[in-house]
Amino acid sequence: MNILITGAGGQLGRDCAMVLQQQHTVHGFSSAQLNITDKEQLEATL
Repeated sequence: MNILITGAGGQLGRDCAMVLQQQHTVHGFSSAQLNITDKEQLEATL
């Protein structure tokens, strides 16, 4: 399963990615990398 994590630069995001990547494909983005309020950027990323 592909999983997208927003806030991957924070403690919770890093910890979630570390656990989930053992069984899934994880794509992590920090707020600087992905602005979730920008519809076009979000659609292009997904």
